Amino acid sequence: MRSLSIQWKVTLVASVCVAVTAVTLLTFSTYVNNQFQQTVGQASTQTLRNAAQRLATSQAQVQATHVQRSLDEAVYRAQMLAQSVVYLQYNAEQNFTDSGELRGSINELVRRSVENFDTVQAAFVVFKPNALDQEDDFYQLDTERGANAAGRFASRWQKRDGELQGTVLSEKQINNGDKNDNGQAANHWYQCPLSQGAACVSAPKQAGSSMSVTISSPLMRDGQVLGVLGIDIALGGLQSVISEADKALFEALAMSVY
Repeated sequence: MRSLSIQWKVTLVASVCVAVTAVTLLTFSTYVNNQFQQTVGQASTQTLRNAAQRLATSQAQVQATHVQRSLDEAVYRAQMLAQSVVYLQYNAEQNFTDSGELRGSINELVRRSVENFDTVQAAFVVFKPNALDQEDDFYQLDTERGANAAGRFASRWQKRDGELQGTVLSEKQINNGDKNDNGQAANHWYQCPLSQGAACVSAPKQAGSSMSVTISSPLMRDGQVLGVLGIDIALGGLQSVISEADKALFEALAMSVY
């Protein structure tokens, strides 16, 4: 009986040891498994965040390129129109064209530049005093030929309610250097190309429910700045590009959070 008691005790101890070992192994296995899953999860999350950040950066670069290309095209258009105005002046001098006819031709060019391009909301040409034909005094208030009260050529055409409207810029508007809400002078569109001798882009401005930006280019001839040509470009197309960029960036950043 005693030997059976000892044998039973040995069996019991062995069973307990086996059970403890099994529990220990199971606990260790669970711990290792949890640690492995956590490590994999952290690695996956970090990988996802890195990929999302790269996507966001890539999208921003692509959209910035689209916006820059659109503005570059607008600047090029303004420069080409400015060269056309200078050519009209040069050709009139070479052919002894009447100054009234010259002014009418430039005024018509300004009108067509608004009519023929959907994104152009307005266009204007402003010469320095007597820089066009030395005959400003003969055209005071001749708005049909683009002259303001001083006789200076200052034609402006714009789209309004689906119609083309021709006006002239006054001397007060041309010389108004007061700062606007964007910190630029109100006549930045005029003074900037005159002083810089290069195309300038004004800060965006709100016009009703839409926004536009003014791009002005100097009228250059023989190294001298004679005046300014400018166009107002609607930002509707750019706004859609920017909206698409915002959506792509938001989705990419949302992925990086989760």
